Amino acid sequence: MCDVCKVEGSDWQFRNGKDRPLSRSKLYGVYEGRVAQLSLCLIHDIELFMTGEKKFLVKHPKLAMTLLEQKEKFAS
Repeated sequence: MCDVCKVEGSDWQFRNGKDRPLSRSKLYGVYEGRVAQLSLCLIHDIELFMTGEKKFLVKHPKLAMTLLEQKEKFAS
């Protein structure tokens, strides 16, 4: 399941189609000296690419809070 859709309560399969695979994306500016790894659907993967990491996290504040609260889950 897409991490952004999961946090926001969206049905990612309905928005993207059941046959679309998730992509693994990395955020480099979230943790100091570590990388946050996310599973993203096609829509959020394109949005991250088009807007950039900082604006993507501003647009999705629930994801930003989840990344801070669950550092062990996302950091690598």
